[in-house]
Amino acid sequence: MNQPLHPMLISRLAFHRPDSRTAESATGICVLSYPEAVVVAERSVRIEGQTIPSAELGASPADGLDIIKLAPGSDTPFALQQLASDWVNETLGRNGFEDLAIELPLRNGQIRWRGPRAVVQAPPDQFTDLTTAIAAFAWLWLNVERLEQKLEAEWADQHDDAAALARTSFSWSQGRRLSERAVEASRHRQWFLRAMRVLERGDGGLSRNARRVFFELCHQLELAKRVTLIGEIIEGRETLYNQVAERVFEYRLFLVSSVLEAAILVAILTEIALFLVYEL
Repeated sequence: MNQPLHPMLISRLAFHRPDSRTAESATGICVLSYPEAVVVAERSVRIEGQTIPSAELGASPADGLDIIKLAPGSDTPFALQQLASDWVNETLGRNGFEDLAIELPLRNGQIRWRGPRAVVQAPPDQFTDLTTAIAAFAWLWLNVERLEQKLEAEWADQHDDAAALARTSFSWSQGRRLSERAVEASRHRQWFLRAMRVLERGDGGLSRNARRVFFELCHQLELAKRVTLIGEIIEGRETLYNQVAERVFEYRLFLVSSVLEAAILVAILTEIALFLVYEL
């Protein structure tokens, strides 16, 4: 069998927080800043023959992403192209990418992406740009999925917390919990602004070509619409919890004022009582 003209690889991408020990030991291919800072690490194995050596990459992390990289057209044997097609279409367990499915044509190839697996066919000199573009999109996708699930799980609590607007008193634990949710809503607002920023301008860690592919992925999967809807939900939560936080503050201010007034009154009565005692 003739040797392939270009390298054929399978890679695994993993996302690490910049301050984690894993990030310090990982070989990063790029550092992304939006919507949250992350180091993207890649481990690659060369594909030899007609098998895909995914086992050599080790256990897949919960939010990991595997990518097969093939040269376009006849530079890659048809049997291997068919094997990669079957591989990317396999049904896998649930993870952060289970709802993701896209086929993106490129000038000299394509990206096929199903769940936590993607196949890239392109000239090898484009592998780096395409990998970082996929990594940036995957990181934004994971962030959107996580926040959507979190907000969905908190609908019932948010509905119950709205009743706090009609309360005239708050226990210390109630006030603290509601104040913490106001802080959380503000942080979600910051996340939304950073997500919109990367959707409009791309991440500074991407090259121009990688940024173009990133925008195409976002456009095809209408990620901007999802982020905009998240922003509307965050706005509603922020309004609610800011109003509740004001009510909690006003109640605490009322308590402090009442205590001070009572203390002043006690002091005055004590002084009167002492005056009367000395007069007698």
